[in-house]
Amino acid sequence: MLTEQLSFLTDKKISLDVEDNPGLSFQLKKLICLFRSVPSDIKNRDLEKQLTCFVITALQKGHYKGRDFILMTDGIIEYYSAHGYDGRVLRAIGYFCQIHFSIYELYYKYELAYKIGEYFSNHWRYYSQKKNSTISDLISNYYIMHFNNFIAHEPNELQCIDEINRQEYLTSESGLYQKKAIILWLYDNYFYKRNDGLSFLIQYEYDNTIKKKIIALISK
Repeated sequence: MLTEQLSFLTDKKISLDVEDNPGLSFQLKKLICLFRSVPSDIKNRDLEKQLTCFVITALQKGHYKGRDFILMTDGIIEYYSAHGYDGRVLRAIGYFCQIHFSIYELYYKYELAYKIGEYFSNHWRYYSQKKNSTISDLISNYYIMHFNNFIAHEPNELQCIDEINRQEYLTSESGLYQKKAIILWLYDNYFYKRNDGLSFLIQYEYDNTIKKKIIALISK
């Protein structure tokens, strides 16, 4: 059963007209290049041919159906889900959601969302200026899972701060939103029941949202 997001894409007819979708033809061609870079020992050449045929046909017709894109993508992601350890695979698969953001739901279906979110966070310099909300959500999902595993070891305030500072993306300007979200998530899911919870938040009181959270806690 398709989700609401994928159902929306299924019913669409996507035009390759330059005025309607500037750059879409280039993106489809780039998909072929990305999958050609997948290591030969794990490459599925039948799927690569299917992708190439899809792109060439779409370029010739000037359009394609969302349903056909989903079916092709589903098969490719399902096969390569077993090879999520390879960065070239993650880069190729991750590009699907840059063409149609709805495809991110297939990453969750095949349990690749964490790895793709990690890939995006590690390559933030490349995506920071043009990442869409889907990429941001995948990065956020990665960090939530990362810190969920981290707090299972019951770290103290300083250990959590050090772990945040170790994340290059979170300490960059591009990662400011995710950093704030993670700080608030850590308090709500871990520090709220600890004596050092307020002290943890105070380290980030320069952020207005976190400062309001601190004031609300003190006022209780």
